[in-house]
Amino acid sequence: MQLVGKSPYKWGGGRSQADINRRSFDCSSFVHWAFTHGGLTLGNYQTVVTDSMVRLGKPIKASELKRGDLVFLN
Repeated sequence: MQLVGKSPYKWGGGRSQADINRRSFDCSSFVHWAFTHGGLTLGNYQTVVTDSMVRLGKPIKASELKRGDLVFLN
């Protein structure tokens, strides 16, 4: 919650230590950062993209969604 509304969006951001220090992320790198701070690994922060997170996951029914699940739309 410390970053909500305070982290500027940057296309391709969050893939260098300088960006992370500035708290400058794009969508996938922000999700990676948040999950890492929650104790979950989603791969290398320098190469994480939405597609890599999709491949790490598994499909579930909408009725089975739980807090922390990621939802990807076409």
